[in-house]
Amino acid sequence: MIDEKEWIESLCEVKTILDRGSIKYWLDQGTLLGVVRDGKFISWDTDIDIGIFYSEARKIIKLVSKLEKKGFKVIIRDHYIHLYKNSVILDLCFYRFKKNKAWILHRVVFIKGFFGKLLKHIYLKTDRLLYKNLYTEKDISTKFIFFITPSFALPAIRKFIFKILKLFRTKYYFFSFPGYYVKNFKKINFYNMNFNIPFYYEDYLELFYGKNWQIPDSRWGDGNITIGSSLRTKRKIDYNLSENYDRFGDSLI
Repeated sequence: MIDEKEWIESLCEVKTILDRGSIKYWLDQGTLLGVVRDGKFISWDTDIDIGIFYSEARKIIKLVSKLEKKGFKVIIRDHYIHLYKNSVILDLCFYRFKKNKAWILHRVVFIKGFFGKLLKHIYLKTDRLLYKNLYTEKDISTKFIFFITPSFALPAIRKFIFKILKLFRTKYYFFSFPGYYVKNFKKINFYNMNFNIPFYYEDYLELFYGKNWQIPDSRWGDGNITIGSSLRTKRKIDYNLSENYDRFGDSLI
C-alpha cells in the first residue's frame, strides 16, 4: 500500500519544478487510471507516471540539480528518468513520434544465464556513463568507471557496447499508438493541483488496460501483456521488436 501523503508531496514538488521549467507534461498510464477512475492514486500502484515529449528532454536535463536539491535520487536513461525519494518512485516517460504514431521503449530482453546478466549490467552502466556529468550520487564501481573513462571516448564506447548487445541478440520492445492521443489535452484537478491528461483519455486507457479498465484489478501488471514478434495485440497497441534501437540515435543529450 502506498503512503498517499508522501506521494502527494513528491508529485507536488516535481510539478512545481516542471512548471517553472515550462515543461509540457501529462499524467500517464497507472496514475492517469487512478485519476480518472478513482480520483486518487491507486493504492497498489508502484510508481507515479508522467508522460513527456522527447523534445522536452534537454530542458528537463537542466532541472536535474533542482530535483536533487528536493531530495530526489535521479537515474537517467535514454527513454525515461527515474526519480526516487523515500518510498516514492516517479517516472518521467519520454514519448517520441514517428510519422503519425507515438512510441516509447517498453522492455529490453537479454539472453538468459550469467552472460545475459553481465550484458544487462554493462548496458545499464553504459547509460549511466553517457550521463556521467549529471550524477551526484555514485556507487564505488560507477565512480571507478567514471574515473578511468575520458569523456571524448564515450561515443565510441557506447557504439561498441551496442554492437556487442546486437551480436548477442538483445531485443528491444516498443509500444506505439496513434499520436493524436498525446497531442490534445484537457485539464483535471487532482489533489487540488491542475494537470494535463489526454483529451481522449477513455480510449487512451483502453489501449493500455483493455475494455475493462474501469474495473479495479490489483493483479494487473506486465504479466498480463503478451509480447511477441507480432506487431499488434488484442488491445490495439503495436509491440514493435528491434534488435538495436540505438540506430535511431535516441540519447537524451
